[in-house]
Amino acid sequence: MIKILKKDNFYRREREFIDLIFWDCTKINTGNEPWKWNRTMLQHYCIIYVPNGEVSFDINKETINLDSGSMLLVSPNMIIQSKTNNNVSSTIYVVEFDCDDFSFFEFNSNYLSVKVSASATNLFYQLNFQLTHGKKMHYYFESLLVMILDEIKRHIIVEPDKQIIYEKICQYIADNISGDLTVEKISSVMNYNKDYLSRIIKSCHGSNLQQLIIEEKLNIARNLLKLTNYSCEKIAVEIGLSSGNSFIKFFKYHTGESPSSYKIKNSKIL
Repeated sequence: MIKILKKDNFYRREREFIDLIFWDCTKINTGNEPWKWNRTMLQHYCIIYVPNGEVSFDINKETINLDSGSMLLVSPNMIIQSKTNNNVSSTIYVVEFDCDDFSFFEFNSNYLSVKVSASATNLFYQLNFQLTHGKKMHYYFESLLVMILDEIKRHIIVEPDKQIIYEKICQYIADNISGDLTVEKISSVMNYNKDYLSRIIKSCHGSNLQQLIIEEKLNIARNLLKLTNYSCEKIAVEIGLSSGNSFIKFFKYHTGESPSSYKIKNSKIL
């Protein structure tokens, strides 16, 4: 448990704190098999994140559909049930926590669904990986939880016009990931000043345009390592790098592990 100082724009009382308690982070890989979370009543706050795939949830008889990049926050005492699309391989993270006074952002209903940036994937990955394999202190997990809540907040307050531009940039990067992607080229194609684009990316993504490009390359590389037998040379071509050695260095620099190590731990190829 950690205590967070409660404050707003009008007052600050030094001894008023919020208790935040992290309970669990589960990662579910469905493959192509149907998966179902049986009908249950939540005992804690629950964050459900789908970095890839599709899954549907019934919350108190209302159906919520989540696809890649979608996140769902559900309050305690809600009745929830789910199932995946039988033909789609999905990854699902489920995080449970308690909070005695939820004041991170406006959350007046029983659930909230929002699209988030790819940067959220690493937060959930670290949360699950360290919980399973690491020896981190409790406050490490609660600190990551605060960052996830901040990610949700950033995406529900972004101005619609900026969000549209941000989504166009993301789509352009995805469509041209094997080409020569630079900040200058994207700015020219989008017909916006690169400093203006940087401010939009910062407000929507929390980082910069170069980092957005890197994250998309890493996401594609991870999926290719998990789902194919592509060589490092082939993956390098797919994400716009010059050689297999360049890809190995790129992947290890940004993830802290080699492509071969990641593939051994995560591969779905039998």
